[in-house]
Amino acid sequence: MIAIREQDALFDLIEDQARRLAAEAPQLTLKHTRGECQCFPNNTMQLTVQARGGIKLMMDGTRPAKNSVDRARCEFGIFQIKRDRSEADTKPVNLETHKFTPDLAVESGVLWRDSRGTKYQSQQLCDFAFQRLYERIERRHQEVSAH
Repeated sequence: MIAIREQDALFDLIEDQARRLAAEAPQLTLKHTRGECQCFPNNTMQLTVQARGGIKLMMDGTRPAKNSVDRARCEFGIFQIKRDRSEADTKPVNLETHKFTPDLAVESGVLWRDSRGTKYQSQQLCDFAFQRLYERIERRHQEVSAH
């Protein structure tokens, strides 16, 4: 199914971008992990990119176990991990969330539509996710520098 292939391709793009940035911009201290869960009725995928300052990009993908595009979704959130006294006491704060559904009504394959109706090609969605991550890292750096 084309939507599942595009979803895999999107996660591959984000993982490749995280790997490339970790090598090219070590000051960001990027680390990433990827996992998949075979469940019923929906399989899930998750890719997490952790950066300095406790900022995380979490990309989740949901796709039906059966060949239906109806419940296929991609979502990414940017979180800040607030640490208390011990490493075990962490509280993620959701800074922003963006949800996307596949749009198959195009000749060029799948586009990802957000809640406002904006459509993204997979590379554009990858770029958007990392742009939001960069902005949150920079904002966090400015907050720390101000104190």
